[in-house]
Amino acid sequence: MTVEVLLDPPAHVRLPDEGAEIGDQAHAVNGLAAQPVTVLTYDTSQSMKARGRGLEVQKLAVPPEGDEPKKAPGRTGGGSR
Repeated sequence: MTVEVLLDPPAHVRLPDEGAEIGDQAHAVNGLAAQPVTVLTYDTSQSMKARGRGLEVQKLAVPPEGDEPKKAPGRTGGGSR
């Protein structure tokens, strides 16, 4: 497995929905990667959106430990696990 961190260009404006933003970025990277990009997520909505974009998805089943992270003010999201 290879993990690379890619930075957004300085003028990048994020989408209001975190799941859509992750899917959008994964789809963009998929065109550059030597191997297919796989999205790992607990979120059902995010997994469906990623599959709809032709990405490979591993839907995780064991819930993470601890509390959900707090939402930043003004951000949307709220997919279900």
